Amino acid sequence: MSADRRTHNRAALWLTAFGLLAVALMAARLLAPHAVAVAETVNTSDLTVGQWWTMLDLRCVSIVCAVVIGASLACSGTYLQTLLRNPLASPYILGVASGAGLGAAIARLITRNELGGTAGALWYVDGTGAAIGAVLVLLLVYGLSQRRGLVDPVELLLIGVMVSVMCGAVILLIQHLLSASDTDSLIRWMMGNIDQFTRWSAIIAAAVPVAIGIAYGLRSSRALDAAALSDHEALSVGVPIHTIRLILFGLSGLMTASAVVLAGPIGFVGLVAPHVARLLVGPRHIVLIPASVLIGACLLLAADLGGSVVSPLVVPAFGAVPSGIITSLVGAPIFIWLIRRRSGSSRPFGMNGGGA
Repeated sequence: MSADRRTHNRAALWLTAFGLLAVALMAARLLAPHAVAVAETVNTSDLTVGQWWTMLDLRCVSIVCAVVIGASLACSGTYLQTLLRNPLASPYILGVASGAGLGAAIARLITRNELGGTAGALWYVDGTGAAIGAVLVLLLVYGLSQRRGLVDPVELLLIGVMVSVMCGAVILLIQHLLSASDTDSLIRWMMGNIDQFTRWSAIIAAAVPVAIGIAYGLRSSRALDAAALSDHEALSVGVPIHTIRLILFGLSGLMTASAVVLAGPIGFVGLVAPHVARLLVGPRHIVLIPASVLIGACLLLAADLGGSVVSPLVVPAFGAVPSGIITSLVGAPIFIWLIRRRSGSSRPFGMNGGGA
């Protein structure tokens, strides 16, 4: 069997495995006890058919929401790591998620003050602000890290972290300008809580840019393979790297904004998922993108399952733990390990290595 054939079979095997894992996690979340507030406030043996359907609908909303968020962050992280040729790039580290959060918070503040609070409750108001904030922050970080047309990887990360800190500080300032109820809602949202949205319309709208981003990435997979090497090599084979980078930067910002609108800033999924996918299926984007999407969905489903189901059962005093807290607790040590691995290596790692 040829090496290409073995690589193809291995990638297909891993894609199938993670697809089955995602299905298993969705089934566990759907059938788990005490997973939704309705099940905690009503004796399940006394639930009517209508109440059961309501409970299942709420669980389905959480499941689809987790899949959309995980897929969007993982896909966005894959594009950013490839286009910036930086294995530590991710929406959270580069401040894109914080920029989206700031944009949504500003939109919420404006609608509360100017429109009497009626429009602030509409998800598309927050979504518009989040999209603008995410794209602007991404362009700002990328522009500030450029020198003579080249991007310094270290400066990129440091500027991204500092911009993220500044966005966080402005969000804290906005909290002082909101009412107590709005501040409480904003705090819960900033913790990365998947269960806060119950409207299918919002989730479907958020899934649209995610689907477009994934489809465009798959269509441009060969161009992304060339872009992972260098701009010169990409241009030499006829790849319009500057156009593709601009389009994918915009799509990455929109995908991150979609995730932030649904659950607030959730960290490290966009960093971890592409790395795991690259190690398992290799660097070819035609398989790397779907693998990253599946792994990102699995990570968010597992975090949601652990926070909403396992945590209340194991430690009742904690109650339900937001998924954003769980992903940060797991992702931060992995990020530290990646930094140490990179500093201990004489060459950039992770962009072309892997299981292929």
